[in-house]
Amino acid sequence: MNNKDYKKLTPKEKAALKAETLKASREKVTQETLDSILAARKNKTMPKWFKSWSDMGLHRNHEGTPYKGINQFTLMLFGSTYTSPYWLSYNQAVKILKAKPKGSIKGKGVHIYHYVDKKFKGEVIGTKDGEEITEDRVIKVLALAGTVFNASLFEGLPSHYYNTPDKKAATKERLEDLDTVFNTYFKKTKVKLLESGSGAFYRPSNDSVNMPSFDSFKDNVSYYSVLAHEVAHSTMTKERCNRSGNNKFGSPKYAFEELVAELSSMFFMIESGHQAAPKDDNIAYLDNWLNLLKDHKDAIFKACSLANQAVNFIQDKGQMNLNTESAAA
Repeated sequence: MNNKDYKKLTPKEKAALKAETLKASREKVTQETLDSILAARKNKTMPKWFKSWSDMGLHRNHEGTPYKGINQFTLMLFGSTYTSPYWLSYNQAVKILKAKPKGSIKGKGVHIYHYVDKKFKGEVIGTKDGEEITEDRVIKVLALAGTVFNASLFEGLPSHYYNTPDKKAATKERLEDLDTVFNTYFKKTKVKLLESGSGAFYRPSNDSVNMPSFDSFKDNVSYYSVLAHEVAHSTMTKERCNRSGNNKFGSPKYAFEELVAELSSMFFMIESGHQAAPKDDNIAYLDNWLNLLKDHKDAIFKACSLANQAVNFIQDKGQMNLNTESAAA
């Protein structure tokens, strides 16, 4: 659309164009990610679902800043065969840090994305020195930021690029730091924690999280991962993060809320510094999510964004102490 046509649009039409432009850019990125996932599954090269999360924690750029949203999701998915949490562009590794690739790295890069401003010339609102002054509109669109490679694909980088975080072995002992966070969260939000039976679920009708006993889990990490998942569901209410309800089991909205809760749990456990143990149903989750992505291209972006929002809410209400740098896009 040229500037002349854009000027003719009503404010409502301009808002619709903005939404459409952003959605189109997201769908393009999602389709590329989805195609890569489906190709990997078809060729049986798909790594075990997020198996590296417990080994490396958050994936980071060359400065050590954690990636967020779709970039973190993609790197966690496709970075499971590597031994470093750091990612660099080819130029950063070879031209700036003078490292050398360990053999061919062709086809081993991962695309990362960022939001950029796209300017549309708006209506004329006045003149100055004979020049028309227009009310320009800026729309944020998702664009390819570049291709990054895992640090373990290079030799000669500074030693910290090859370091992985110390692993915290899962045990049957309770984790005092997480108990403090969740207990504070329950106190601040008035969400009730109930321990009964063998089911783990959030019940909106009485604003309660039901958990099996701690001793019924194979280790402490499994318990807190499930607890984080159910607590994430509790953030859906209007006075908290205001997401749409859980809806009927098996429906797209139900699957989407499960995706948000599972991502929230994984992000929370990683940011807490504890191992996020993959559960037996992760592959089933993946299949459901892929079906959701096929029909709703924007789902993964929304889910990552809402998961970040839920985790931030839990951390804030739980007064969780975090020593993290500002996040990369």
